[in-house]
Amino acid sequence: MREPCPNSAAHPAVDDAERGERTRRSEIVRTWLVTITPSRVWPASPRRVHISSRGPETSGPRATIGSHDEVYRTSMNDLGRLLDDAARGRFPPADLAVEVLAPPSGRADAVVAFSGHNVIAAAVDPDEVRAHLPNDDPGAPMSPTFLTWLGFRLGSESGALDVVLVATADEAPGAPPLTRRDDADAHDRVQRALRYRSEVEVYSDRERSGVIILGRGLAGRREVSIEVDPERRSGGIGSALARSALSLVSPGEHLFAQVSPGNVASLRAFLHAGYRPICSEVLFLRR
Repeated sequence: MREPCPNSAAHPAVDDAERGERTRRSEIVRTWLVTITPSRVWPASPRRVHISSRGPETSGPRATIGSHDEVYRTSMNDLGRLLDDAARGRFPPADLAVEVLAPPSGRADAVVAFSGHNVIAAAVDPDEVRAHLPNDDPGAPMSPTFLTWLGFRLGSESGALDVVLVATADEAPGAPPLTRRDDADAHDRVQRALRYRSEVEVYSDRERSGVIILGRGLAGRREVSIEVDPERRSGGIGSALARSALSLVSPGEHLFAQVSPGNVASLRAFLHAGYRPICSEVLFLRR
């Protein structure tokens, strides 16, 4: 039997109109929560997606999720190492794992999808991640439902889904010379780079047919973006600029580019310039 509220005698009676208004507000809040938070109860099924965790320490196994999924803690910059390995052709195993890593260096958290292996690099508990992912959908970390929840959890918003491509500096011999630009801060592409990257530099070719923006982004990697002037497009300028960008980094250094899957012209330009796709990602800019 429930005990009465000790202060119930001190509260005035609630009339029908106020009771109805409270019910209406409760329904609105309940609907909002259901919209952004998927159910934590999943149908019983064999576990096909497992979750592991790496954090800032090196104390070995921390916990066990499920019957065989061990959780580990390693160094703070695991995502940077994963990306560097992928740039060298060494990819994570296609084991359907969802790996939770510590927040990476830089200005954003991220969800990164390799082939058969997903990485969530953010300050979020692995148990929370597991509670918001189904057991039988390896692609769920990139689903709108999960990305919306993660953005809410991080106090941020999910960015666009991008294909990540990479090339190495020594793959572009004989690139045409570039000129440093100090007059392009108002450019839309430069403004976006300044939000997501540090050490931003802007260059152009001699004809100023476009801009190359270089900076340090996710997990400290070197990132490049290009923008070709509208009147100079469809002439191979994009590929030439992408190749030239490799002359701006040290020999052997990797240069990463993020391209929207729907931006076919940009994808073709980077592919033609020798960049290779290694993963996809969604960023969550920290506030």
